[in-house]
Amino acid sequence: MIFELQDVHALTYANESIDALVSYSCLHHWVEPVKGLKECYRVLKPGGKIIIIDTHPISLLSLNSLKKQIDPKYISILEEAFLESYTEKHVGEMLTRAGISNYSIQPLEFSVEEFMEVIDEIGDIPTSTDTNAPKPQSWYLVIEKKNGGNHNGK
Repeated sequence: MIFELQDVHALTYANESIDALVSYSCLHHWVEPVKGLKECYRVLKPGGKIIIIDTHPISLLSLNSLKKQIDPKYISILEEAFLESYTEKHVGEMLTRAGISNYSIQPLEFSVEEFMEVIDEIGDIPTSTDTNAPKPQSWYLVIEKKNGGNHNGK
């Protein structure tokens, strides 16, 4: 297994050379997401998978609750991610424009405690006792390249 960091818009790999690609909380940073999705699909081997997890824009509603629990220096990072993130519908539209049809996208909900664990260097944070407070939400996308390539060439 090899882990590498590359520009998603111009991967250096040969066509159909990669078994799996994973992106966690990055899609909203991609300058050209449709181009990036096409590029990921290009390098994916038949039978391979792309897994993308990202924040749902509805998470913006949880910001006030998170402000009570997170160091203020992190709030602006979260707010920016929530503002830039995509809905499942928008991701589906990007996939259509990329010519990718074999995928599933599902909501992914973290508890507040789980969400706090994914933020590095925060340390011990009191968790909210307000069970009615909005929680950050995410989604996960799984793209599978079928043998023979399930890409409609758009």
